[in-house]
Amino acid sequence: MTGTGEMGWPLAELQTRFQDYVLRNAEEYPASVTGPTGVAVYTEAYLLRFIEALTTDYPVLHQLLGDSEFDKLVRGYALAHPSRHFSIRWFGRELPDFLRHTYRLAAESYLAELALWEWCLGESFDAADSPAVGAEFLQQIPAAHWPLLRLDFHPSVRRLEQRFAAVGIWRALSSGGSVPKVPEAGSPKPWLIWRHDLEVLYRPLDPAEARAMDVLRGNANLSDAAEVLIAAGIDQESAPLKLAGWLASWVAQGLIAGARIQEPGITGDQNDGGSA
Repeated sequence: MTGTGEMGWPLAELQTRFQDYVLRNAEEYPASVTGPTGVAVYTEAYLLRFIEALTTDYPVLHQLLGDSEFDKLVRGYALAHPSRHFSIRWFGRELPDFLRHTYRLAAESYLAELALWEWCLGESFDAADSPAVGAEFLQQIPAAHWPLLRLDFHPSVRRLEQRFAAVGIWRALSSGGSVPKVPEAGSPKPWLIWRHDLEVLYRPLDPAEARAMDVLRGNANLSDAAEVLIAAGIDQESAPLKLAGWLASWVAQGLIAGARIQEPGITGDQNDGGSA
């Protein structure tokens, strides 16, 4: 689009200045174009839309902070992290990191963990759908292929660590209870979030199970995962048995969408006959 706007500026520059004013609250904008009140209406509506969206994405964080504090949080976040997506759904992705490092309540680390927990719940619910394999899938895999097996986890699977009582706070406020006392930071505790049908589920993980899952999600095969467990102190005979037990549990819970094998000396993954 070409042309000249008020004050003699090219229309494209005028539009850019308007966008900068709304997105980044820039100071220089020709108020005579729409008047200061008109520009303020656009800016406020833009921010209010973000506040509304993040209230949906982070309902318990909003409840915990209250309207006024949550409003300040989102406004500060919007200035530091302007939206770069066509869909507002992904605008709040960096809020946990903003809380942890930038926001004035950064010292309250449990808030960042709570935000991350809520984001992962929503992300898991919105993840792409994929059929999960059943117990018969494992029975179809030849024993010789098991060490070379690489797993495809369901797209909804999310892994995170929690050092505070963020999950407890989320449970309490989600069920209408009061906020439990926030304890001192402890050692990281692994958690798993995933979706089964239309229900988002979660559970704590044994540290060894979490370690194996993380390795396998990184495209390692079962033999690699067993070596990692052995290096972590699990004896050589127990490691494969633990992996087999976890794999059976993961399949039963709908966490596995398929599997692949890679023969020695062959470049590229070969799909096993039963993979999804």
